[in-house]
Amino acid sequence: MRANDAPPQVSRNRAPVRVLLVSPSELVGARMSRVVADHGLEPVHWEPDAKARAPVADVVVLACEDIDRGVDLVRSIKSRSAHLPLLLIDGGTGRRSRSRAHLRLVAALDAGADAYLAYPFDTREFLVRLHALVRRSRIMSRLPTD
Repeated sequence: MRANDAPPQVSRNRAPVRVLLVSPSELVGARMSRVVADHGLEPVHWEPDAKARAPVADVVVLACEDIDRGVDLVRSIKSRSAHLPLLLIDGGTGRRSRSRAHLRLVAALDAGADAYLAYPFDTREFLVRLHALVRRSRIMSRLPTD
């Protein structure tokens, strides 16, 4: 990777970005955790249930293969923490047609996901999207409320 291609790093003047990782697969969760930690972000694993409150985090990354389950989890997380930006990684798009993948994207965004990536994805794009969600969230938190 060339220097210009290096993924963004967390600022030294600020606490690390806490990334809440939700994945049904331990393998996928471990891989995401490694990528996040290797780039100066703080991974936090969470298994949501009906009563569990999300730990304090700057952004949620939800990985799923079953889009219906993913949409349900997006709605559940957003109903408890609407302000928390959420990136859905769809692992079930591998052999789907382009139009079916688009329907999955629309379902995820309609459920409340703030961003969507289909697996497999580029690590740099993943990191850039995370940072964009955190940046937008921090800007929104400084705006006055009515």
